[in-house]
Amino acid sequence: MSSLQTSTMSGKSKSPTKNISNVLVDEPLMQCHKQVSPLTSDAPSLGNTGLAPTGARRTKEYEATPRGRAAKLLRGAIRRSKKSERVVTITTDWILDRLEQGACEATGLPFCLDSNSFDYTAPLSPSLDRIDNSLDYTPENTQVVVWIFNRAKGDWGKGALQALANALVEVHGESNV
Repeated sequence: MSSLQTSTMSGKSKSPTKNISNVLVDEPLMQCHKQVSPLTSDAPSLGNTGLAPTGARRTKEYEATPRGRAAKLLRGAIRRSKKSERVVTITTDWILDRLEQGACEATGLPFCLDSNSFDYTAPLSPSLDRIDNSLDYTPENTQVVVWIFNRAKGDWGKGALQALANALVEVHGESNV
């Protein structure tokens, strides 16, 4: 396995730094990275109308910034926690620190903060993952991951995800996964 795959599934490295330029990623997944750097604090342009941004447009621009996305992720965690009577002890700054690292803590894939590029949740959008879903959103039990990882883990568990990664490497070889 490559260092990315080892750190991805073993959990030994919280923030892999492998350059993924040689990893095959579908064009739609990388679409937002051509438009906006994941670490920029500048929101992507939504066109030059000559008018100041208002309402939903201003919200989208703010959420395309690392601080805005961190705030949005925290609001979602708080909303979900109220339904299940969970506690949230992570903060916007805690999330922001991880977003500014620029990559998923589980896979090393770069984050996509430009949700304006998609009509749906971008696969590489940041997402809060509770490592143990029976526990609260605490710094010890939460990691910031790409949405596609969190969705797959939520539907089938980390074991199924590990089996898939192992099978892909076995069938296609380490350099083609």
